[in-house]
Amino acid sequence: MLFYAGKFVQFLVSPLNLSIGLSLLALALGRRRPGARNLLVFAGVALLWGSSTNFAAYWLMRGLERQYPILPAAQFPSADAIVLLGGTVYPVEPPRVEAEEMSGSRAVRAARLFHAGKAPKILCAGGVPYEPSPGVVRNEAVDMRELLQDLGVPASAVVLEENSRNTAENAMYAARILKESGNSSVLLVTSAFHMPRAVALFEKEGLQVVPAPSDVRATGDPWRLARLLPTPEALKLTTLAVNEYVGYWGYRLLGRL
Repeated sequence: MLFYAGKFVQFLVSPLNLSIGLSLLALALGRRRPGARNLLVFAGVALLWGSSTNFAAYWLMRGLERQYPILPAAQFPSADAIVLLGGTVYPVEPPRVEAEEMSGSRAVRAARLFHAGKAPKILCAGGVPYEPSPGVVRNEAVDMRELLQDLGVPASAVVLEENSRNTAENAMYAARILKESGNSSVLLVTSAFHMPRAVALFEKEGLQVVPAPSDVRATGDPWRLARLLPTPEALKLTTLAVNEYVGYWGYRLLGRL
């Protein structure tokens, strides 16, 4: 229930959906209350414009990403295992014939850490199932394993966690697998903006966590005039950041962090 409730809240507070909601309210008012109607229209346009700028996207992402340093693989300490979280993998759905990373580089970061000798194995966490064809069931963990093998990581060095649906379950199920093997220290690989919530959840499970962030979004000069122009890409980043803040504070309010 909490899983679906969280997804519903994230849907409601996304900048695009809030803008649409304000516009629908303005339409509902019609000519009855022109002042309130005009205010709602202005608020909806302003929200959509602002959230579609790289300026807003940069600072929202920066607030999440600045908490942990971005380092080359060689500079990380050794650990018992590398934990790779799902979330940036395109599933094998027709006409796609193999798994691909979408906008992130989580699998690349994990592979680089492995090849640098920082841990002897990689645990892939992500169990949301899907059917690319009738009777064939896959999940993110399987997709990530294939990506890692393409990057030179042997299958024998990859462990799958195939039950989790969100970050809290990633941490819970991964911790069980690791502790059963006598492992306690991990290099945690996920997108930089997702790292604060992920670290807190994995530490709550009793693991020693070294954050190894990837997929940095807040880059370049935030003060360029062009960053004030709206773009679809910026709206996507703003939405990701808002969802992450909602997820983090939602877990805090529920006492799960």
